[in-house]
Amino acid sequence: MKSNYDKYPFIQVEKENTSCVAGWQAIAQQLHSHLQSINKKKKIIAVECYQGVLYEEMANTFQSMVEPALWIDTQKLFKDETVIRSMVYPDVTDDRVFGYLTRLNMEDYFDEQKLNKTREKIIKLSEGVIVVYGSGAALLASNFNVLIYADMPRWEIQQRMRKNEVDNLGHQMRLKECDILFSPLHRVHLLSHPFWTNVVPGLQHNE
Repeated sequence: MKSNYDKYPFIQVEKENTSCVAGWQAIAQQLHSHLQSINKKKKIIAVECYQGVLYEEMANTFQSMVEPALWIDTQKLFKDETVIRSMVYPDVTDDRVFGYLTRLNMEDYFDEQKLNKTREKIIKLSEGVIVVYGSGAALLASNFNVLIYADMPRWEIQQRMRKNEVDNLGHQMRLKECDILFSPLHRVHLLSHPFWTNVVPGLQHNE
């Protein structure tokens, strides 16, 4: 009996398919086109990253692509790992399999003092391109001119987790035992992250 399950589903959205680009060179061209269309001296790009993306590789690519006047990595603005572990514990519990749906928000992961100092830096810069990169970027720079989403398929993130290539939100887990990576702590971070995005970065342009 032949299965009717489609392993490669496809929906033709556009005849020319001009809204989707692939490859860093094409993405760079589209990004520069957006930036040139913004008639402002100071332009802010927020790059929202879902956990599991190739964080360092993408950071290096965006920095060389844009050459920003100010680069902000949101990971450096998070609370201390010990604080985050205590914060999520009521939802995580000691059970490796079952936990609770968290009521935490993205704001809860940030250190308020670090956040305020970084926002002051953004305000003080009068000219040039600012890139806010990482989880919670759009929260930190809510007045962004361009918003880029970076995500990945579930199957790919599972493969990276098995290879110990994925950190939890605000907690470095790479190079540690694989059973820790699959603990409920990971579930708390996924559910508390408000941004679900596309594999190929999409662009949102705000005037």
